[in-house]
Amino acid sequence: MKEQLQYNRRALLQALPILLILPCAPTFASKNDAMDAMQKIIGETPVKDGGIYFELSPLIENGNSVPIKIEVESPMSSQNYVKAIHVISEDNPLPNIFSAYLTPQSGKAKIATRVRLANTQRVWVLAEMSQGYYARTFADTNVTLAACFEG
Repeated sequence: MKEQLQYNRRALLQALPILLILPCAPTFASKNDAMDAMQKIIGETPVKDGGIYFELSPLIENGNSVPIKIEVESPMSSQNYVKAIHVISEDNPLPNIFSAYLTPQSGKAKIATRVRLANTQRVWVLAEMSQGYYARTFADTNVTLAACFEG
């Protein structure tokens, strides 16, 4: 047992310089990752552009706390309502920023929150409607001080 422990420690110490040399650059989602994430959400469901008010400032000074407002045109009745709102980023470490699930009892399909944005990018909003389709829109923003860095 002692020999095995010593061998593992020796192997770890030999590998340590290699691990330290590896680049530590953060990885970010790409436009393709964002499109893949949206495709996983949407599947084969039809998509219509518009029907969503999405407020995101075109110039963000600090990406650590970015205010966004989303409002979807819907009467929010039992037959016609917004089931979910998904926010997708093209350049954050992970493309899915958040999803909010709604019911007719929500009253309004309106969300205001803050998110983190890593870089200058396009942010997408998908609204899943109870009628069996998705509404979609996007906003482009310039981030001067990036967020979402690890390390």
